[in-house]
Amino acid sequence: MLLCIHCCLSRQARLRAGFMSIEQLVSFLGWCSVINIGFLTATSLLLILFRTQISHIHSRIMGVSESGLPRLYFQYLALYKIAISTFNLAPYIALKMIN
Repeated sequence: MLLCIHCCLSRQARLRAGFMSIEQLVSFLGWCSVINIGFLTATSLLLILFRTQISHIHSRIMGVSESGLPRLYFQYLALYKIAISTFNLAPYIALKMIN
């Protein structure tokens, strides 16, 4: 039903109704990608540079042994990278290709 209404509205009416244009969506996804990749890079650098201090703090807070933390850090970074690729980069690239 919503798709039918969306198709029937003119571009001007869609913009007035609160729909984002393709250009706005591409810009939004691009900035989301930049922010998320920056956060991933900063987190990775902090984990590399301050591994012992961060591991000590996290092991005390979470009750996890320090020997198990590198695996958890790797899982976190891998899942975050997959999420960025799936929800930010792939839609951004697809929209850039069709635009």
